[in-house]
Amino acid sequence: FFGSYIFDSQLPNYTELFKKMGVSYELANPGKADLGGTIRENNGVWKLTRNAKMGSPLYKAGIESEDEIISIAGVKLSTVKNIDEILDRKKPGQSVDIVFKRWGEEKKARVILVESETYKTEIDPKANKEVIARRNAWIQGN
Repeated sequence: FFGSYIFDSQLPNYTELFKKMGVSYELANPGKADLGGTIRENNGVWKLTRNAKMGSPLYKAGIESEDEIISIAGVKLSTVKNIDEILDRKKPGQSVDIVFKRWGEEKKARVILVESETYKTEIDPKANKEVIARRNAWIQGN
């Protein structure tokens, strides 16, 4: 356990674990392009909401949470409501240029988009009685 999940940071097979409880666990947006981090506007400035996840496209590009993101794929962020407006036209594996400012200096980085790793869970309406009983016991903490 420690070798796999603590020292090596492997995740359990959530799909199989949830399936035993009558819950599906799958990608929320298969095929959707993603930067590997969340960028939001705050008082007219677009920034990462937290440090880029290690290994993510933004992390590999060297973009940090304090950087001001100016444009993605040639689209100035001042002209969009959210980043999805830009990414919806892209596919995983494609690259986009990101222009950003760090300490007042404008920089440019090329980012290779990945497939969104956002997951969703849903109750399986076709679960059998045994699985439903197990799920109910799990939810109730029994």
